[in-house]
Amino acid sequence: DSAIILNQQSMDKFEPLVKPGGTLLYDPNGITHPPTRKDINVYRIEGARLAAESGNPKTFNMIILGGFIKIKPIIKLDNLEKGLKKSLPTRNIQAVQIGMDKIETIQEA
Repeated sequence: DSAIILNQQSMDKFEPLVKPGGTLLYDPNGITHPPTRKDINVYRIEGARLAAESGNPKTFNMIILGGFIKIKPIIKLDNLEKGLKKSLPTRNIQAVQIGMDKIETIQEA
């Protein structure tokens, strides 16, 4: 149904496995051949670049998560924030919001 792709090896392996009408989210950093399928929804988020620009590369995964929940709201943002506040620094909540704001639609099937 969904794939989050962070490198070319994963793109090569998992793009063909996403079901038609499914979702593929990728970070273009390290991707030499972007997705080519026309029967899936494709989104891009520059998580590595955004994390580096924020001054904290450790927020990369939270930026990716923010992009994903923007396109696939499998959890309410309020619930995510409550969980993050209990276990992680505030910068992670900000990183999730960056991801939600910076996700790009490449194509919708």
